[in-house]
Amino acid sequence: FPPTAIYKSGTITVTPPYEGAIVRYDTQGNEPTKESALYTKPIETRDYENYMFRTFFNEDVASPAVKVEKLPVATWSTSKIEVLNVSENISEHIDKNGIWYLTFNPKDEATSNGVIRAVSLFENDTLIQTFSDEKTLKSKPRLRFVIENYNEKNTYRLDFTVENKEAKESSANVNFNCSPYLEPEVKVTSSMAENSKFPISKLEDYNIETYLRTDVPCANGDWILYTFTNPVTSSKIDVLTGIPHHPRFIVNDVDVEYSYNGIDFEKGDSFDYGNASIYPKKPVKAVRIMITGTNNEPLMAGQDLRINP
Repeated sequence: FPPTAIYKSGTITVTPPYEGAIVRYDTQGNEPTKESALYTKPIETRDYENYMFRTFFNEDVASPAVKVEKLPVATWSTSKIEVLNVSENISEHIDKNGIWYLTFNPKDEATSNGVIRAVSLFENDTLIQTFSDEKTLKSKPRLRFVIENYNEKNTYRLDFTVENKEAKESSANVNFNCSPYLEPEVKVTSSMAENSKFPISKLEDYNIETYLRTDVPCANGDWILYTFTNPVTSSKIDVLTGIPHHPRFIVNDVDVEYSYNGIDFEKGDSFDYGNASIYPKKPVKAVRIMITGTNNEPLMAGQDLRINP
């Protein structure tokens, strides 16, 4: 059984699956090995996103690795026709400047009834940002907020309205997480015909659940070009193909290239199982996927860049 790892107020606390269990962890997003650090006490960090934990039963047998979870900032459950006005102090959930995503996650398909509107975030009772449009819970809304003036003395409040229009169950957890990646403005172009339901603009939204799908197989000479409005300083840029969380429509016969001026390109790492990384030495203006062969699939898929600070 895997452990449970919870992040709150700058601390990761791990609960082993049973007394005396050996739990090891990795801080770089990799699966812990038997040589990884041993968890012995709560870990103080604000960069919890890349921590992974795993229970080791012996040197050869271990549980699946798990990521750190954050507790929901709000939750509700109703099966009545009613309007719920929710207001939550979420100060303990916010611990840094950055791009934050608020997600509404129904507990299952049967509980995804109702709509959400008037979602607002306040800092010291001053409105930071609001989304007034009505969104269905079934669509699992994902709202982007930018926090620029974080201070541990600040207070943060989240307000939103839920309207359940039918006497059916509406139940969800609301999560608020800081993106570990940079999200610079980017324009993406390609030589390949896009699928209208999965257009190339999906590579510009920095939503790791959306992706590009072509209407045709890829071929030698095809390309995808990511061009930043302004050069981006990054320690590492991950380039991914295929459908997120699913090993379909990946490409391996590829050169990933990057350019500091948008004109002259140099090669990054080789692709391995549909993914590659580049480690730029100065600000990058463009990243290009140059396809050198077919992927032996009816189409290909591409994902947003993962741009590390």
